[in-house]
Amino acid sequence: MRGQKGFTLIEILIVLALMAVLAAIVIPNVQGFLGRGKDDSYKVDKKTLQAAVDGYYTKNSAYPTTAGATGLPTGGNNSYVVTATLVTDKYLNDTPSSANSYNNASGTGTYGWYVDSSGRVQSIPTYTGAYP
Repeated sequence: MRGQKGFTLIEILIVLALMAVLAAIVIPNVQGFLGRGKDDSYKVDKKTLQAAVDGYYTKNSAYPTTAGATGLPTGGNNSYVVTATLVTDKYLNDTPSSANSYNNASGTGTYGWYVDSSGRVQSIPTYTGAYP
């Protein structure tokens, strides 16, 4: 039997134990990166849209919303940022993937970006850590 090639049960168990220890170290660290990545993505989208809205307002004296509306979006007040206008007028290169995918009436979707009464870009619903 000494001439046979292969691994002993002890060698296999040692390798499995080492892999378990490495996984226990790596997995919690990777999960932290995902959360921070979503936070960073939200902040970047918000800053990008704010800069585009500010540039549009400076040139046109109106916000890129339906009829220049501001404030919390309601049934009669469509203050959602019209990103297509910002792309057409070259304030944005492309529409952010998170832009206005929220349906306020049904409460479905992820986030809608709107201009509040102070001219700041906000999200509805308020950011809670979950982001596309």
